[in-house]
Amino acid sequence: MLKKYGLVLGLIWFCSNDILSMKGYSSDDDYTSEYTPSAPLPDYTYYRPSSRSPLKPNLELNAESNIILDKWHNFLNGEAQDTFEVLYVKSFLTDLVTVWQELDKINVLGSTNKKDIKAISKANKKYNIFYGPISLALNSFFHTVLNKNLGDDRNSQIVRFLNYLPSLAAWKNLYLDGYIERNAKVIAGYNRISKRDLSSTKFLQKAWFGINKILPYAFILGIKKLNSNMENASYKDLAKCFEVLKLASDISETIRKSHGYTAEMGNYERYRASLIK
Repeated sequence: MLKKYGLVLGLIWFCSNDILSMKGYSSDDDYTSEYTPSAPLPDYTYYRPSSRSPLKPNLELNAESNIILDKWHNFLNGEAQDTFEVLYVKSFLTDLVTVWQELDKINVLGSTNKKDIKAISKANKKYNIFYGPISLALNSFFHTVLNKNLGDDRNSQIVRFLNYLPSLAAWKNLYLDGYIERNAKVIAGYNRISKRDLSSTKFLQKAWFGINKILPYAFILGIKKLNSNMENASYKDLAKCFEVLKLASDISETIRKSHGYTAEMGNYERYRASLIK
């Protein structure tokens, strides 16, 4: 092994001597380039970091963030206008989350495809698992803050306690969705054999759903537009009015869902009994 390494090193030393001797240098001389430029080398300008100032922060984004934080801070500290606006936006976002899911639930009414029925019921079941506890927690938090900001008179307390009903109804819907998921094949067969046409039911469900979701916001926006110079006390009354409208909307939506479940299942129990016989 040592002989091999010695041989390699010797070859490298020998070749280097040969290369240097071709240029007229011995191995002990310092090698310097023979190249003499005929013209002076250009004065290269090396890269220097830009002297520009760093990018300025997005002032508009920061301003929007500050506005949101200010409104939340004012909401927690009892400002009537910010209380109304936070309540309004919270309700709007909560409703927005449910739109596509509820439309899918309506569209599957009368379907003869067991996979569609099962998939929609399964998705709805997952939604209700989370919606129940999360909405109860949110309602409890807002109940406490609204009592402080808007007052805790008897009528307001009734409205806020009734607002828990849609959250509690989610547990019933969870059971119904599980039931439909387990019996999707039978329901699809029942729809196919009985040639169920639920077009009118779908139309009514969608119209009902749209009214429930749009009317409270449109009504409040109309009031606000008619009273553009509202004072702090007026915002307190407006927030209470919105609470009542939203409660009516949510209870109506709970009833609509109940009718939807009834329409989806129909009289399939009788059909299933006939299969057993």
